[in-house]
Amino acid sequence: MKVNALKGAEIKLAVRALVDDTVSFCPILALRLLEELGATGPVDEARSDDSRATPGDLHAPIAAYLVSARSTPPKKSVTYTLEVRDAAWLKTIKKGATLETTAYAAPTRRVGAAFSADGSQVVAGWDAGNVDAHAVTQKKRQVEVGKPVWSAHHLGLLAFTMLDEDVLVTAGRDELRAHREGEAFAALRLDPGATITALVADGARALIGFADGSVAGWQPGKDKALVRLGALDAAVNGLAALDKSSVAASTTTEVAILKKGAIATRVKSEHGPVTALSRGVTKGGLAYGTATGAVVCLKADGALARKHQVEVPQDCALWFLHRDPRGHLFALARRGKRLFLAACEPQGFTFEGPLAEVEQFSSTPAPDGLVARVNEQTVMYIGFDGSVRWTQQIPTPALRAAHLSPPCYEPKVTRDGRGLILGFTETEKAAELRDPAGAVLARVPGGWNAWFSGAIPLGQDAALAWFSDGTAARLSPAGSEKLGLRVHSAAAIERTGGAFALVCAAKKADDEYEDGIIPEDEDAGRLVELDAGGSIVATLATIAPRAVGSTSGLQVSGDGSLLSASIYNSDIGEHVPHLWLRESDGSRALKAPWGPYDWPTFAPDGSRLAWHNRDGGHVVLFDPRAGREVARLSVGDVWGIEFDGAGRLVLTGDDRLYWFDGAGVGCGELLLPASEIVTPPVERLLAGGDEPEVVVATTLNAFVLRAKGEPVALRDRDPIASTDSLVAHARGWPLTVRPR
Repeated sequence: MKVNALKGAEIKLAVRALVDDTVSFCPILALRLLEELGATGPVDEARSDDSRATPGDLHAPIAAYLVSARSTPPKKSVTYTLEVRDAAWLKTIKKGATLETTAYAAPTRRVGAAFSADGSQVVAGWDAGNVDAHAVTQKKRQVEVGKPVWSAHHLGLLAFTMLDEDVLVTAGRDELRAHREGEAFAALRLDPGATITALVADGARALIGFADGSVAGWQPGKDKALVRLGALDAAVNGLAALDKSSVAASTTTEVAILKKGAIATRVKSEHGPVTALSRGVTKGGLAYGTATGAVVCLKADGALARKHQVEVPQDCALWFLHRDPRGHLFALARRGKRLFLAACEPQGFTFEGPLAEVEQFSSTPAPDGLVARVNEQTVMYIGFDGSVRWTQQIPTPALRAAHLSPPCYEPKVTRDGRGLILGFTETEKAAELRDPAGAVLARVPGGWNAWFSGAIPLGQDAALAWFSDGTAARLSPAGSEKLGLRVHSAAAIERTGGAFALVCAAKKADDEYEDGIIPEDEDAGRLVELDAGGSIVATLATIAPRAVGSTSGLQVSGDGSLLSASIYNSDIGEHVPHLWLRESDGSRALKAPWGPYDWPTFAPDGSRLAWHNRDGGHVVLFDPRAGREVARLSVGDVWGIEFDGAGRLVLTGDDRLYWFDGAGVGCGELLLPASEIVTPPVERLLAGGDEPEVVVATTLNAFVLRAKGEPVALRDRDPIASTDSLVAHARGWPLTVRPR
């Protein structure tokens, strides 16, 4: 960057990308550049990256530092023109100063789009405050969006629209502005406390709705103040120009037609909260969409012209159940191609989301949430409240196809929720601990010809990782530390923060063995308890050297009272299950009644365990302390077993979940939503130019609705602007335009 001009509180910066990339307008980047140049006032305010932030929220804090900011249209080299709040901040900066920097822009989100009157340009707006116009060319049904031809700027941008004669009107937090070819030519300050909630075009004037229910018009260059058009009883969430004398407005509960400053027609919604409004499919009529997926078209007098209920069939897949700290059960669910968090109770499912677009996914438990791997390369830490704590892109060598990865390979999170535990299983062999932003805190490579075998949380902020040759290390924010023993398998003990592990003595250097012979007892294994630091605190059993490599299936109940392992007996050539009860003065062996190829599941308090008997095809519920079988449950094919916090056994079958109490008595069942008819909320309605039709966009699909006939599906489901012949979709950069 280079300081091209500096006068008082105004500075011009030439900003050029050193790589083949485009520099877009970003006031937060502008502040970072000023900091790099030595400005004393501005600070980095890009701390928030909330995926659910409303337009303008992420970039709102910069108003404390910048009076105004604008840029030439996005390309490899642009000019930023900035006016800061205090000229003293720039005193240390010299005109002509140059600097190379790795400063980066903050995330921006699309506010919307609009077409010029003749459709030759499309404008896309971003919450950074820029609205960029792009040329649109159409040849043989192929539409191309060109490079930006002009840019307008409005810090704190909330909404915008295009009027006749290609006048752009932008709405900020306290001002309306009108622009022509990117240059502002009119502005109107809002009354203190006024909040704009809707903005649409009506020929040469803009229609504005407010949080107090009022509706007004403004024709830039003509009106020096807002012209009152009427008022509703609640915040306006939609507006539409019906004809020269009528305006439609909506709140969440009703729609109204305003004429001569008053409400001429009022219709209460009988189909759920109103979410969108536009011109309708009849002359002078309107259409509104609802949160329940209804599109209702009314005539000019308020009579019903047409009602269409959106129904989208989609498949639904439920993944493994996970228990939260209160004992409630949750699972990830894919509904169509979207990921949700499902709370599972006999009364029904409760879905939070959508959280992401997915093809495939997997999950592992985490502190107060789940670690989800989405589409192989994305890891999401999802809280049980449905919030996404953080998201990371993980490197390809850490991956296998999600549905093929053993649980020990899956990414995990440390108990304090601040570290991502990764194992590399493909081109390189290593384990890493990363912070939520992706920075590597600790890394341990595998030895020659040794592959990553597994990792678990250890303590609050650390992890235990091990490799196929037994090499083991503790990874923490302070770095990695190899343990003085070999680890071949391990399971986390949540009660202590330690681990139940199969270990062997660490190998010495070859020259330390007498005659180069390694004693056989050095390869003998032990099943031990490790504390949060990775030190041995108790030994439960010893394992013969020949059986170490085949011993597996280490498990621990939630309270740490039950521990189990499948120990290989080389004399009989078979795995033998073992079970221990942890007591205050040590541990004692209990009867392990399941077979060598069965996999038990423990109740969180250790009072029950259950397994699927492969020979008999039933599920056995067992009391380990009493050493007795409680019940045999035959419910068809079962692929998932879990206990909730109330001690109920929950079985996942092919088509439903089953609940049983501690005595094995059925107490509920719930059909799995393998396929369902969904009524998605209507997100927006777009008037189809001069034609009496409506473009409908829901969270799952998009289509064109006319007065008669079946809806006509659109190729993409995210239209944000429309003309008679073109539709702009919120895809790609800056957007995608397709023929109707």
